[in-house]
Amino acid sequence: MTTEAQELKEQALDAHEERHREWVLQARDVAVKVALDFGSVSINDIRPRCPLPEGAHPSLYGAVFRTRVLRPAGYVVAFHRESHGRVVRSYKVTGEQ
Repeated sequence: MTTEAQELKEQALDAHEERHREWVLQARDVAVKVALDFGSVSINDIRPRCPLPEGAHPSLYGAVFRTRVLRPAGYVVAFHRESHGRVVRSYKVTGEQ
Protein backbone atom coordinates (compact mmCIF):
# COMPACT_ATOMS: atom_id res chain seq x y z
CA MET A 1 0.00 0.00 0.00
CA THR A 2 1.41 3.35 -1.04
CA THR A 3 0.86 6.33 1.21
CA GLU A 4 0.10 9.79 -0.07
CA ALA A 5 3.54 10.95 1.07
CA GLN A 6 5.22 8.13 -0.87
CA GLU A 7 3.20 8.99 -3.95
CA LEU A 8 4.18 12.65 -3.71
CA LYS A 9 7.83 11.65 -3.36
CA GLU A 10 7.62 9.45 -6.47
CA GLN A 11 5.94 12.25 -8.43
CA ALA A 12 8.70 14.68 -7.43
CA LEU A 13 11.41 12.20 -8.44
CA ASP A 14 9.62 11.60 -11.76
CA ALA A 15 9.67 15.34 -12.44
CA HIS A 16 13.35 15.67 -11.46
CA GLU A 17 14.28 12.70 -13.62
CA GLU A 18 12.39 14.04 -16.62
CA ARG A 19 14.01 17.48 -16.30
CA HIS A 20 17.55 16.10 -15.93
CA ARG A 21 17.23 12.82 -17.86
CA GLU A 22 20.71 12.80 -19.38
CA TRP A 23 22.39 13.47 -16.03
CA VAL A 24 20.35 10.72 -14.32
CA LEU A 25 21.30 8.17 -16.99
CA GLN A 26 24.99 9.07 -16.68
CA ALA A 27 24.85 8.93 -12.88
CA ARG A 28 23.12 5.52 -13.04
CA ASP A 29 25.94 4.22 -15.23
CA VAL A 30 28.42 5.46 -12.63
CA ALA A 31 26.39 3.85 -9.83
CA VAL A 32 26.33 0.48 -11.58
CA LYS A 33 30.07 0.63 -12.26
CA VAL A 34 30.81 1.49 -8.61
CA ALA A 35 28.55 -1.34 -7.40
CA LEU A 36 30.27 -3.81 -9.73
CA ASP A 37 33.74 -2.61 -8.75
CA PHE A 38 33.17 -2.37 -4.98
CA GLY A 39 30.23 -4.68 -4.30
CA SER A 40 27.76 -1.92 -3.44
CA VAL A 41 27.02 1.76 -4.03
CA SER A 42 25.35 4.55 -2.07
CA ILE A 43 24.84 8.27 -2.32
CA ASN A 44 28.28 8.63 -0.70
CA ASP A 45 29.81 7.23 -3.88
CA ILE A 46 27.70 9.24 -6.32
CA ARG A 47 27.95 12.74 -4.82
CA PRO A 48 31.69 13.21 -5.49
CA ARG A 49 31.58 11.48 -8.89
CA CYS A 50 28.44 13.16 -10.23
CA PRO A 51 27.93 16.75 -9.08
CA LEU A 52 24.36 17.93 -9.60
CA PRO A 53 23.50 19.98 -12.66
CA GLU A 54 23.25 23.68 -11.93
CA GLY A 55 19.94 24.54 -10.33
CA ALA A 56 19.00 20.90 -9.62
CA HIS A 57 17.48 20.04 -6.27
CA PRO A 58 19.55 17.61 -4.13
CA SER A 59 16.67 15.13 -4.15
CA LEU A 60 17.63 14.46 -7.78
CA TYR A 61 20.21 12.05 -6.35
CA GLY A 62 17.32 9.82 -5.30
CA ALA A 63 16.33 9.30 -8.94
CA VAL A 64 19.71 7.67 -9.65
CA PHE A 65 18.77 4.55 -7.71
CA ARG A 66 15.31 4.09 -9.24
CA THR A 67 16.28 1.34 -11.66
CA ARG A 68 15.78 -2.42 -11.87
CA VAL A 69 19.55 -2.80 -12.30
CA LEU A 70 20.15 -1.88 -8.64
CA ARG A 71 18.44 -3.35 -5.59
CA PRO A 72 18.58 -2.25 -1.95
CA ALA A 73 21.32 -4.12 -0.10
CA GLY A 74 21.62 -2.45 3.28
CA TYR A 75 22.34 0.86 4.94
CA VAL A 76 25.32 3.15 5.49
CA VAL A 77 25.80 6.52 7.17
CA ALA A 78 25.74 9.49 4.78
CA PHE A 79 28.98 11.48 4.70
CA HIS A 80 27.96 14.88 3.32
CA ARG A 81 27.72 17.64 5.89
CA GLU A 82 24.05 18.41 5.34
CA SER A 83 23.08 14.80 6.10
CA HIS A 84 23.88 15.16 9.80
CA GLY A 85 24.95 11.51 9.78
CA ARG A 86 21.61 10.08 8.71
CA VAL A 87 21.35 6.53 7.46
CA VAL A 88 20.93 5.98 3.70
CA ARG A 89 20.48 2.88 1.56
CA SER A 90 23.23 1.03 -0.21
CA TYR A 91 22.55 -0.91 -3.41
CA LYS A 92 23.89 -3.92 -5.31
CA VAL A 93 23.60 -4.86 -8.97
CA THR A 94 20.72 -7.24 -9.71
CA GLY A 95 21.86 -8.45 -13.11
CA GLU A 96 18.66 -7.16 -14.78
CA GLN A 97 18.99 -4.73 -17.65
